[in-house]
Amino acid sequence: MLGRVLRSCAVTGLCLFLTLAAQDQTGPPEYPVKKAAFDKYLTFTGELQARQSVTITTPDVPDLWTFRISYLVPDGTFVNTGDLIAEFDKSELETKRLDRDKQREEARIAIAQKEAEIDTRRQDLLLNLATAEKALRVSELNAQIDRSLLSTSDYEKYQLENSKAKIEWGKAQERLDTLEKTAKAELDLVRLTFEHADLEFNRLLTEIDRMAIRAPQSGMVLCADNFQLDRKVQQGDTIFKRWPLVSIPDMREVRVIAIVHDKDYPYLEPGLPAEVILDSAAGKSFSAVLDALPEVATPLRFRSDLRVFRVPFIIKEKDTPLFKPGMTARVRVKVARREGFVIPRAAVTVGSRSELTVVKKGRSGPVPVQALDSSDRQLIVSGDLRESDVLVGGSRSISQQRSQNEYLPVKREDLVFGVSGTGLLEAEKAVEVSPPQIEEIYRFKIVSMVEEGKSVKAGDPILSLDATEIRKRLTDEQASLDKVKEELEKTTASLDLQGKDLELQLEEAKVQKEKAENKLTEAREFQSNIKVKEAEYEAELGRKKVQFLDRKLASVKVNSELQLKLLQ
Repeated sequence: MLGRVLRSCAVTGLCLFLTLAAQDQTGPPEYPVKKAAFDKYLTFTGELQARQSVTITTPDVPDLWTFRISYLVPDGTFVNTGDLIAEFDKSELETKRLDRDKQREEARIAIAQKEAEIDTRRQDLLLNLATAEKALRVSELNAQIDRSLLSTSDYEKYQLENSKAKIEWGKAQERLDTLEKTAKAELDLVRLTFEHADLEFNRLLTEIDRMAIRAPQSGMVLCADNFQLDRKVQQGDTIFKRWPLVSIPDMREVRVIAIVHDKDYPYLEPGLPAEVILDSAAGKSFSAVLDALPEVATPLRFRSDLRVFRVPFIIKEKDTPLFKPGMTARVRVKVARREGFVIPRAAVTVGSRSELTVVKKGRSGPVPVQALDSSDRQLIVSGDLRESDVLVGGSRSISQQRSQNEYLPVKREDLVFGVSGTGLLEAEKAVEVSPPQIEEIYRFKIVSMVEEGKSVKAGDPILSLDATEIRKRLTDEQASLDKVKEELEKTTASLDLQGKDLELQLEEAKVQKEKAENKLTEAREFQSNIKVKEAEYEAELGRKKVQFLDRKLASVKVNSELQLKLLQ
């Protein structure tokens, strides 16, 4: 029994020895030198983008340079035409809208005031014209008396009075005509002010409407990069005027924006065919073509000194559900072909000084070569080589081969694929606190702030800003308000006094009118025709005076109400 076991061990040992000896006699691998065509490929990394997309930027509002995002749809959200995409804080514009509305109302009141003022002046001139007309008509009556019935001095006095009355009536008529001519120009001026204020108000309303951005077309929303914070734009960020906000890509046609460095740029030209490989679709490639070469290099990222060319490659395949915006892609481009000695990388030994050598079969020493170009597997070289030469690669020792012989158990089970990744832990919901939007204040001094990491409850003070500038502005506004109140009281008293004076004048005019009518009645009974005519003219003037003063009082009341409203 023991002898049988010993014989079995001896046979096993002999077989193992013969196997190792056979492996040792195999020798190092051999690589024949051949002259062939060598294709040079360049591989770039890039990002998948839509060939056409609608880019939405912050609105070009003349009154604003920065915009705080108060609402923004999440990145990757599908929207329909007309859906709300983003909204900006419009508190500053709302404050300006109130100011523009006030200016427009002041301009509208100014028009009414000017109309009332012109009407008041018109009534005064009409009253003066009526007085001059009455004097003229009376003087004409006296001037028409037969000269034989009057003394020379009375006749000349009546003629002189008639001439003066004509001149006074002409002046009164001229002043009234001048008012009618200038009234239109004065009203046009204040109306122009109102139109300008109304235009500014409507422009501001349009700008407020532009603070809400709606989707111009259906599609997926992609948020732009916030270069300052090196991340995507999100709600609560403050960005500048005309900065990219979101884009809505048309994924029916896509392209890869490849990052190309300076040394590779000269190899490229428009129209070069390329092969695109997506990391998400391993083992599958897509045909592409180089669209155009950019003329200017741009920074690799925000505030980076490294500049690169962003070269677009158009993928020929269309309407592929596999394509998603932002996917990482590799672009492989054949840029050159040359003839020469092509050998595998495994046949080349790199020395301590980066020199390249090969070993010819049948020759003991290494042969230096120079690499003309290379790929991931092959090199095209120059040196003391012939097409009939055979190169010898390195060989492993038996001990190295033995160290790699391991026994592994074989099991049948499910093969599970897992994907690992890195990320940053953040809260699903967070409230961002930023300085308030205050007109004409762009910098804030922090007086106090809670310590980072401290837990707070709703309503607890977390930040205190220096309010010195705000208090100063509040004091100035309060002083202005007090001044306006004082002016309002003075204006009210002055307008009341003016109104009472006009009412007194109106009552006096009514009394004079009544006296003139009584005098006319008496003249018709007891006096001559000339005295009757004079009494008629006096009564007519009394009626016109009452009428003009009544209109003037109404215009003054309207003007007073508008002036008080303007001060309020």
